[in-house]
Amino acid sequence: MHNTTKYLFNCKVLTTVKKSIVEKELIAEIGELGVRADEGAEERARNRRDELYQQLSTSRQRRSYVEKQLTLIESEAENLNKTHSQKRNVITKLNVN
Repeated sequence: MHNTTKYLFNCKVLTTVKKSIVEKELIAEIGELGVRADEGAEERARNRRDELYQQLSTSRQRRSYVEKQLTLIESEAENLNKTHSQKRNVITKLNVN
């Protein structure tokens, strides 16, 4: 029974050591990526997310505005072409007579 207890204790120690090593490696990798895992990290991440959502919303609004302006310009160009074509037809008829 004593060997079993000793074995279980050694397994727990080994698991704890492995977990500690993995955690240290993970923290080192995160640090290499430039991520600061401190108390304010979550709040900074939320703030950055909110900034990005705001930028996305602004970009979508601008795109919508530009698309509406483009549609308006295309319509005006089409109307000008029709008017120009009509005037040309009138001038051609006048020159024929």
